[in-house]
Amino acid sequence: MTDLLDRLEARLGEVGVRLTATTGGQALCRLDGHMASAKELEGRMSVLLEVRRALRADPEVDLSAIADRWRADLAARQAQGASTAWISYLSGGLAELDLLVA
Repeated sequence: MTDLLDRLEARLGEVGVRLTATTGGQALCRLDGHMASAKELEGRMSVLLEVRRALRADPEVDLSAIADRWRADLAARQAQGASTAWISYLSGGLAELDLLVA
């Protein structure tokens, strides 16, 4: 589990740097939603923080349950015709989960 936490913390740093560079340091709530790359990075950051909270609460947490929930949310949003911003956000989170557990 320590290896996973180490990878998670490293990824939080990397994604944070990329997110700041992409947004120019602007608050995410100030973006108009058309910056798909920023939304994708926001999703990555969000899922990393969710996984960190889950691991701190239960070191034996089943990360596949988190991935399943994100996949279900993505499928539902796609079926509803959600905005590109939502799809980018959820896709980024899922891509990050795949990297983290690989």
